[in-house]
Amino acid sequence: MMGINAIVMEGVNVGTVAIIGARSVLAKDIPPYAIVVGNPAKIIRYRFPEEISQGLLESQWWDYPIEVLKTLPMNKPAEFLKEISNIPREKAHYQTIQITHNKCRLLNEKN
Repeated sequence: MMGINAIVMEGVNVGTVAIIGARSVLAKDIPPYAIVVGNPAKIIRYRFPEEISQGLLESQWWDYPIEVLKTLPMNKPAEFLKEISNIPREKAHYQTIQITHNKCRLLNEKN
């Protein structure tokens, strides 16, 4: 999630489901599940404890079809991790975009 008027400098990678505060300026990479604010942006905390964040990353939940994700308790991360581990892996086919300072383009899916 990105707050209003936040700036991500070219070449900076934003980790999975990081939260960027309004008017923040990101000059360096942001790790997954971090909450950052300020100019330059600094990590103020993480969304979840490290073991939950690591489990979510390992689950690669973003690859599951949205229909599957809708059935899971997304507001309870520990419970979500238990349930998703029992669901057979089925990769969804979402479109991927790349955003740069002067354009936005659709990337071809890599198999």
